Amino acid sequence: MRLSALLLAAALAAAAAPALAVTATFDFTGGPNGSAFTVLSNQAGAASVDVTASAFVRSAAGVNSVEVRDVARSDNGWGVVGNPDANRMGSDDTRDPLAATGSRVREALTFSFSSDVTSITGIVFEHQDGGELFEILDGDGARIGDRIRVLGGGAASTVQTFAALSIAPPASTITIRHRNAGGSGIRIQQLTVQLIPAPAGLLAIASAFAVAGGLGAARRRRRA
Repeated sequence: MRLSALLLAAALAAAAAPALAVTATFDFTGGPNGSAFTVLSNQAGAASVDVTASAFVRSAAGVNSVEVRDVARSDNGWGVVGNPDANRMGSDDTRDPLAATGSRVREALTFSFSSDVTSITGIVFEHQDGGELFEILDGDGARIGDRIRVLGGGAASTVQTFAALSIAPPASTITIRHRNAGGSGIRIQQLTVQLIPAPAGLLAIASAFAVAGGLGAARRRRRA
């Protein structure tokens, strides 16, 4: 059997092996505001996430839309520019200066990971009193699990962890959207996810084709 065929057979066998999920933690603290950011995980490897901000708006006439916002970054975590409560992420029916008068606003952060996610947990910064409610959506906008409640801390701000949510089927894009008016907003401070990395066999296949192509070219040059 030719060497190129052997290489390809080995690569196909490697691709058939299931990929094992890996844990990746992403910190969202500090930095100036901006339209989009890429964050690398704390663990070794190439896991990354792109972060953008938006506002889900229902106009006074009942028309739904999604408006682009900038990401608001602070040492306590990331929120949404336009939120009247120090650019945290919240919901407000009247005060968001970037939304039309009379509209209902639900601010959100969207996280696009470098590979599919099977579960997610995180740390949320809650500003003082007024409990918060938020939800996690998949890439199709479907809610994952129940809405998550964050309790107010009275005169003191708190940092709270929400329990891990399983994501089935896995999704590479996750949106965290605030749901209730009346609180003082939250910030996303950290997310920990289970990622399914791209199978190493795919890289092996690409390498096998490259080597096979090189061998074929070498044989053609010798015959020429």
